[in-house]
Amino acid sequence: NESTAILATSQIQDKAPGFLNFIDFSTPVLPAFIDNFIGEATIFHNSELEKDISRGRQEVIYYSNIIDAILPISLFVLFIISFIINRKEKFVQYLFCFFLVDIFIHIICRFGLNEAYIFASHWMMLMPIMFAFLLKKTFGYIHNIILIYFIISFIYIISTNLTSLLKYLI
Repeated sequence: NESTAILATSQIQDKAPGFLNFIDFSTPVLPAFIDNFIGEATIFHNSELEKDISRGRQEVIYYSNIIDAILPISLFVLFIISFIINRKEKFVQYLFCFFLVDIFIHIICRFGLNEAYIFASHWMMLMPIMFAFLLKKTFGYIHNIILIYFIISFIYIISTNLTSLLKYLI
């Protein structure tokens, strides 16, 4: 009984107050960046959709399907390429500042790194804008290939996420 009381007291003392609860240095950065920040923000994890980090969900969830693992990363790479290609556009520089703030908050400071659903909207809204800038700069068959890739990717993401969401709701 005494050891249980000591353990409970130490767990209460280790818990940070207020918003500092979201800062987590125990979560591995690279897997959390790839699978939570990029992956889970794009394609829902079917295995842990109904769970919350405070109710038994793992910190980092890996995809079992190779398409679900590669697709978000490839879209993120195109997202970064679009920033690089359009770096001289004032509006893109403005958007890049927002993205860097999110990288600083969620990756460097690790604020909410394990809660991707909550904080994904900070930077996911930039993806369609940057994809439009990318398509604006490309021409010919490269433009068509990228456009077809976006269409197929978005149809796959929408169908996968809607299926997961309907399974969860029903």
